[in-house]
Amino acid sequence: MTLPDGLVAAFAPGRRATTVEAVGGGHINRTVLVGLDDGRRVVLQRVNRRVFPAPVALAANLVRVGAAAAAARVRTPVLLPARDGGRLWWDPAGAPWRAYDELPGVVADPLPDDAAAGAVAAELGRFAAACRVIEPGDLAVTIPRFHDLPDRVAALRAAAAADPAGRLAGCRADLDGCLALVDAVTATELWAAWAALPVRVAHNDAKAANVLVDAAGRPTGVLDLAT
Repeated sequence: MTLPDGLVAAFAPGRRATTVEAVGGGHINRTVLVGLDDGRRVVLQRVNRRVFPAPVALAANLVRVGAAAAAARVRTPVLLPARDGGRLWWDPAGAPWRAYDELPGVVADPLPDDAAAGAVAAELGRFAAACRVIEPGDLAVTIPRFHDLPDRVAALRAAAAADPAGRLAGCRADLDGCLALVDAVTATELWAAWAALPVRVAHNDAKAANVLVDAAGRPTGVLDLAT
């Protein structure tokens, strides 16, 4: 795999890449694992600007959240500084790249047993607790209304009404089931109180695939903090 000229030097001045390995599993950003001639391995990631149109603000979020997690001894990827002092490097095509030191561990998805599930859930809980010190207004909104359920439901209803791909007939039962569930949930007292709930910083993609574990199933890092 060919990397853009200057990418490795931007985050590891004076070092040379000895191995380059594509990292799969993600659907948004391009990710590679690079071995350096000093024995280190770093993760290099090209940020998808169609999904994240404000990569500088996103990087600032990652630094702030990472600092809060580190203070609570929860491991997360730590952005490496670029040679120019920022946290991003822009390739000749105008795409932003970021870099992390590789965290130990692997993704265990699906989880092998209840004990592993409990350990992963506890680590995500520790991460959530660590984020309590962050004022929500201090973070940029990376994807507007990404986890806004009323907005998502409105978009679903609009798509069903328009049926632009002509596929509604084939999934009508699934759609009706989803909308019936929405109607049941929105009729509850909890939903009525939803607007009054305080805003807090949350992971917003808290799943097993976003927690690394070691060979014994112990969490070693919480990943994917972009949302």
